[in-house]
Formats: sequence, structure tokens, C-alpha cells
Amino acid sequence: VQGINHRMGVFLEEISILGTITVSESQTAVDHHQAFETLRTNLDVIADIDRYRSHFDRPVDHELVLTLEVDSLPPAIEQSMLYDWVYFNPVEWTGTMPVMNWSTTGAEVEWILRDAVTGDENTEVNWSFQVGDVVKIRIHNDRGAFHSMQHPLHIHGQRFLILEQNGVANNNLVWKDTVLLPVGSSTDILLELSNPGRWMVHCHIAEHLESGMKFVIDVEGN
Repeated sequence: VQGINHRMGVFLEEISILGTITVSESQTAVDHHQAFETLRTNLDVIADIDRYRSHFDRPVDHELVLTLEVDSLPPAIEQSMLYDWVYFNPVEWTGTMPVMNWSTTGAEVEWILRDAVTGDENTEVNWSFQVGDVVKIRIHNDRGAFHSMQHPLHIHGQRFLILEQNGVANNNLVWKDTVLLPVGSSTDILLELSNPGRWMVHCHIAEHLESGMKFVIDVEGN
């Protein structure tokens, strides 16, 4: 993966070995290569998604802003972080700031999910829906935050389509429950509410979740 040294302003390569694949010299009795080379179309999934196309171009129902606030950082850390204003890696695949991560807690850093209309943040956000609702949500990852980072945003219990990213329509539609928001990006999703109950919305980076980046939606009905 590609990391970045924020202080020196240079990229670096980091290697993490997740596992080892060993290919045996002996021949297998069954050869599946032709099956792998066959392009398939999931007609049932296409038909399912087609039922929602009338919602694709409708106005946005809700808008979320992903940002953060910091308070009382150690002076040396705060000054070091100011170097990051020049460039934020859209997606940090590897951690390159161990001192920053070690020396800060939820007392100094609050990661935020903010309702762009009401201004409510994190657990203050109060979204209620009915089973069967289809909701269009725009999510923006604030580039102007003190130290912007990517956020894999996860919605429990429901499914959604990623309609577009940064104004570009998504032509490879699949049902998902998590979407990655790179720094400065905007994404429109179409959320189908099918499971009743109280369901969490949160960033899937554990540090961000622990530092506030979560709220609960209510889905009423049978």
C-alpha cells in the first residue's frame, strides 16, 4: 500500500503480508478455468434494482456532513498537524502518524456526523422512517476539517445503492451496506428501509466510532 509521511511530504511504500498462496505442481482432476472466463449477468438483481430507478433523479431527502473538531491537543502535535493543510491523502491505507494516534483520545478529538439541515450531530441526529420508505441521502466528507480522513460509513440492518460519487453517475449498481467516502468527496445513496427497529449508522474505523461518529435511525412498521 502507499503511505504518506506528512512531515516530509513524501510517499512511501509499505508492505503487509496478509497470507501466502502456494500453487501445487500436481494437476487437478477438474479444470474450472472456462467457468471463470464466462461473463455472467445477474438478471434477478438487475430486475430488483430497476424497481427503484424512478427515485434516482429525485431531490435529496437528507444530507450528512462528515467532519471533526479538536480541542486541547498537545501543542507539539497541533503544530505538526498544521502541516497537513497542504495535502490530505484521499484514502490513508496505512497509518503514518503513530504518535498522533497514541497521544489523543476522545477527550481531544470528536469525529462528527452532522445533519446539514438541522445542525444536529452524532447521537443528536433524529431520523425516523417507515418500513418501505426509499430515501435519498447525500453524504459529504469535509475537506476543510482540521485533519480530514476517509470514512467507510456503515448502515446497519438496511441496504442501499450508490447512485453517484462527486457528481458522476455510478453505472455498476449493487446493493451495499457500507460506502467509502474519500477526503473531500460527496456521494449520493438511495436507502431502502425494509427492516423495522433501531439501527446504527457509523464510521467503520473503530477510533472514529469510539470518538462520536455514530447515530441511530428508527424504522417503524412491520
